[in-house]
Amino acid sequence: MNHGETTLMHDRRSRRPVRRISVVLVTRAAAAGRVKTRLICPEISAGQAAAIHAAFMRHMRGLVEEVAAINPAAGGPHPQAAPASLIMDGLAVEWDPVLFVDPLDQPVEQFNWPGWRTVLQPPGDLGCRMKFAAAECFLKRADGAVFIGVDSVYLRAGHLHWAAVSLADCDAAMLPAHDGGYVAIGLRPAAEVLLDNIDWGTGAVAGQTRDRAAAAGLNLRTGEVLADIDSPADMWNFMTLLQTRQDLAAKRLYSILRAIVPA
Repeated sequence: MNHGETTLMHDRRSRRPVRRISVVLVTRAAAAGRVKTRLICPEISAGQAAAIHAAFMRHMRGLVEEVAAINPAAGGPHPQAAPASLIMDGLAVEWDPVLFVDPLDQPVEQFNWPGWRTVLQPPGDLGCRMKFAAAECFLKRADGAVFIGVDSVYLRAGHLHWAAVSLADCDAAMLPAHDGGYVAIGLRPAAEVLLDNIDWGTGAVAGQTRDRAAAAGLNLRTGEVLADIDSPADMWNFMTLLQTRQDLAAKRLYSILRAIVPA
């Protein structure tokens, strides 16, 4: 199969071409002192930072499961997801949720989420690990892989839909972050080169990714610039935003975060 082309599958109801998109959540266990350490400050302890990480992980899991129409309790469609939500711009999407976890997080069975595949991260920098995950997804017949992080909490369902549609006719799709990184990147096969020689954790990541695409002759589509959570100030700004949102997921997350970090 040529993975750069639309998979030759069809939804029986819509008769539209179906693309298989792996959405890869890069994460690790919520252990104090190992996660969200940049949030630690006089107002946020290491334990609270770990609890925030756990809350973000549950939120991102819920986002992906809603988009993928997974109901972990019943093993069927997500109660908030209508079948039509999987049809976007004439494209039916089969989502493949992947949990990409640090092998040091034991027991790994704690990440046995219904409807998800669990893949262990290999040694190496973030780019090497993401390339490993992308290759694994493509071996599982995915047409594209969309990487998101636990702190990519500004993402909404529409952003994942945008990435899937973009990968129908582009080599890669990126949602940049205000700090110069990105909160999500989608790749088709051969676009893994965009993960090479990147100064991870710096404000140069998005710019270097654009440069890699230009040098390789790859079509990189750039979407909305979003924020992420790297500092206490980012955390307070996000909680202020959550107060203005009316959707149930945002209200639930705000309530959990407020319990962790009281005003």
